[in-house]
Amino acid sequence: MKFGFANHDKMLKKERFLGSYVTIGQYPLVITGPWNSPVMFPEPGIGDFVFGEVYEVNEIKLKQLDEFEYVNLPQGFRRIKLRVKSHTDEVLIVEAYMRLRKFIKDIRSEYISNYQDKNYVHESLRRVSK
Repeated sequence: MKFGFANHDKMLKKERFLGSYVTIGQYPLVITGPWNSPVMFPEPGIGDFVFGEVYEVNEIKLKQLDEFEYVNLPQGFRRIKLRVKSHTDEVLIVEAYMRLRKFIKDIRSEYISNYQDKNYVHESLRRVSK
């Protein structure tokens, strides 16, 4: 839900942006299909140092984000705590949405450190095949 991408305005536009950060440990971040969605796996020590944005949200927004990421479903995302640092070396403990690798059937990239894929297909544009 990074700034400039499809879901940012819907979910984070009004939230307080704390800055750009990078994970202190390595995590596997991949692009998955068919919508070219980014997914990070909860497998520390594998992959790259991942760059992203940190936002401060209240409990109501956190619940909305959890629903959006299907946190309560078995194959949905999970909120995982991890440490990140800024370009000034400020360290924060944050939560990131990650999914278990076993639920991803279509990995379309090697490990990446910064999701920039403009080929993401917003859910409003997805067609359901019959």
